[in-house]
Amino acid sequence: MSSSGKPVAHLSALSSGVKSPLDAMRGEFILPEGWGRPLSEAETDAFWEGKD
Repeated sequence: MSSSGKPVAHLSALSSGVKSPLDAMRGEFILPEGWGRPLSEAETDAFWEGKD
């Protein structure tokens, strides 16, 4: 809502026939278990220092 209380956008779902570009690589690779875990402080430091 804008400051005047009027809607500024209308959100709606995509029609079922539209493919999302986010699905383009689905099934092309496998993410290892734990890939989304937070990095440790040592891993973060190594990343920013360009180390493996």
